[in-house]
Amino acid sequence: MSRIRLVHNDTLSCEAILRKMPDGGLIIVCQCGDTAEPAPGNRVYSFLSYDGGETWSDPVSVREEDGCAVYCTEVRIGDGGIIAYLTVHDGHFLDWRCETAVSRDNGRTWSRESSPVDSFAFVRGAVTLSDGSVLMPVQMYHVTEEQNRILKENGRYVWHAFYSFPEGVRTDRVLNNVLIRRRGAEVFEMHPGPELAMTENWVWSEPTVAEVSPGKTVMLLRYCGTGFLWKSTSDDMGRTWSIPEKTDIPSPGNKPKLIALGGGRTALIHTPNPKATPYSVDNRYPLEIWISSDGCKTWERKLGVGAPKGNCSYPDGIYDGGSGHLLFSYELDRKDIYFADCEIPE
Repeated sequence: MSRIRLVHNDTLSCEAILRKMPDGGLIIVCQCGDTAEPAPGNRVYSFLSYDGGETWSDPVSVREEDGCAVYCTEVRIGDGGIIAYLTVHDGHFLDWRCETAVSRDNGRTWSRESSPVDSFAFVRGAVTLSDGSVLMPVQMYHVTEEQNRILKENGRYVWHAFYSFPEGVRTDRVLNNVLIRRRGAEVFEMHPGPELAMTENWVWSEPTVAEVSPGKTVMLLRYCGTGFLWKSTSDDMGRTWSIPEKTDIPSPGNKPKLIALGGGRTALIHTPNPKATPYSVDNRYPLEIWISSDGCKTWERKLGVGAPKGNCSYPDGIYDGGSGHLLFSYELDRKDIYFADCEIPE
């Protein structure tokens, strides 16, 4: 059974991320504004709920206005607050630098702080492992200052670092490294992760991870144009990773979300449609929850969410172990942000 509520409507709504705040309320952080993404008018806002997602607050700006476009790719609860990992850019994903916005009053106000990564990188969904470590995958691109300058002068976008440069010079792969902070440590350390090569298309990999058994972690990756998700595994708490392999999980080119349910079970929220459209939001339906009990090798249950008809993008959220429900947000047709509360059967 699912409960779905509209959170916000805008000219553009993109990558909504739901978390439970330290005071027990729910927060959704997402990009809104302008009519496309990326675009100069993109901004990041937060929405709060204190009635289990039935109603939501008016938007709160996560970063003060300075004319830059802003994008959020992860929200982590920890270190005494709420940490939003931001990409700040010129509207074309150029002059791309990374920041964090931190709230220590449960999403009401935000301050700007430094990021564990510098530029041309998206920090993705953080997980706490069984040994107390915090692991965050990082989607990274090697774009040089010279490439950035040439693309800006010609009114291009970051993906033209692949399309507009010759072989040997162009950006030809995406790195999916991981930041790990061991229990008791103060800083994150970067470890190499799986790579995806760009052959015909620029690749938005959007890695998602879950610990499926003590010490064993699975990473699923969007691989644009292939029609399926790809998988890499680690047997040493994320220090090293296998070469990614294609799975039999259909994907039209949409961000997936893995969430550990406990007891050896893992949930995957995604849109299992094999009609691959590398740079379109078409075919992002139906929105489903798949359940695995064998480390994401097979999926014994496939549950429909009952989402309103349309293209459902970028689901992200949490498992509430007390209620046995998945709580998550997603965007519909890049305009509406929805909250979903889905009971997960035993």
